[in-house]
Amino acid sequence: MKLIYKTYNKIYLWIVKDKLFSHPEGGDEIHRLLTAVLLTSILMWSYSFNSYFFIDSETLRIIAFTCTLVHFFAPLIYKYTHSVLSAVNVFIGAGLIFQYTHAFFTGGFYSVTIIWFSVLPLIAGIILGKKLLIGWSVVSVCSVSSLYFLNGYTKDIITDTGRTWSHANIAFGYILVNLVLMFLFIHMRELYKNSLANKNDSIKKLLRIVSHDIANPLTIIMGRVRAIKKKMPEEPEKIVKYIDGIEKSSMMIKDILDHTRSLQAIDSGIIDVNIVEVTLNEIIENSLFIFKDKIENKNIKVNYNFKEHAHIYLYADKVTIKNQVFNNLFSNSIKFMDIDGEITITIEHGNDFIDVTFADSGQGIEPDVLENIFRADIKTSKKGTHGEVGTGFGMPILYATLSDIGALIDVKSTPRKPGIIQHGTKFIMRFFNKNISKKKVSI
Repeated sequence: MKLIYKTYNKIYLWIVKDKLFSHPEGGDEIHRLLTAVLLTSILMWSYSFNSYFFIDSETLRIIAFTCTLVHFFAPLIYKYTHSVLSAVNVFIGAGLIFQYTHAFFTGGFYSVTIIWFSVLPLIAGIILGKKLLIGWSVVSVCSVSSLYFLNGYTKDIITDTGRTWSHANIAFGYILVNLVLMFLFIHMRELYKNSLANKNDSIKKLLRIVSHDIANPLTIIMGRVRAIKKKMPEEPEKIVKYIDGIEKSSMMIKDILDHTRSLQAIDSGIIDVNIVEVTLNEIIENSLFIFKDKIENKNIKVNYNFKEHAHIYLYADKVTIKNQVFNNLFSNSIKFMDIDGEITITIEHGNDFIDVTFADSGQGIEPDVLENIFRADIKTSKKGTHGEVGTGFGMPILYATLSDIGALIDVKSTPRKPGIIQHGTKFIMRFFNKNISKKKVSI
């Protein structure tokens, strides 16, 4: 079986070589075409030898072997024309011409061979859909009808042994063909279900991003509005500062919404992920602005050297690296940190990567939660030190975002317990330089 699979795979790759990206139609359709060709070729060759040995007609013999060879090599049409439709039509057409001729010399409308006219449209439909199913059904009906009207001109010159052979072809061949066709149908149905499931997952992901990421700038807007109401009679300078904060937060919401639309376009294949150079300082400044009030409320110290890291660039999508990676890290750390906690961000350089370590002095993460922290289907969220409530989407979104840009992440955590002084969580993210392979390196 391994040998058969390897041989088939080599044939498939040889036929579709360098064409799948420019002609994406050639993927599953070519698999189905090759399967149909290999399956029906057994019957075609059997009928060819049946015609050669047991039917006294030179015309039939020539047509039989010619059509069988054309039928067998039909996939090559795709290799040289890039058209699955042409390959399938030649493949089905060769089979129809041969079976029509065989039926003509073995009883015409009363030949057992005409049963195969019911199978040809099914094969065409399985490979390329309902248009070909309908088209070849019409051709098959016309072919069978013509045999009926040619009843006085058809011949029946097959020997008894040949007739027995033809019956055996139908008995065993029909079972085999239907078995494979049903298998292909079930396989296609499963692919369709998986496709729907993937689309649903994409929709859920977009909803999670919108509901999760918009919450932070909205919180700032609401806080600034309340502060303006309190300071309205006096302190105009602070009011201007608050209004600037509202404007900046509103722009962030617009960026998130624009990016959500971009994600939909990326999922649809309309555009690609926009990977650009983003300064780490810009990313950290954004997060410090977003979480300024929360950081002050808990008197959290953020250790990060802006001057030293002024020339550090990460290759990422600008919106997602801010909102779905670093904002999530800050939000998570602040949520599970007591008063006077610390967040420390450090950098390490490699030959083709940069490691960014985000460490906090929070409560830490229990091993059973840590194991599933990036899984959206398992609930890991709990209330923060001041009763903060989370959605549970932050870490799965963070992980998915880093995966999309080819970055890696590792998490180490020491839960706070009696007697343990150094507790907290450390996220180590590895960002690769441009055009470097991300698949061969692990943290």
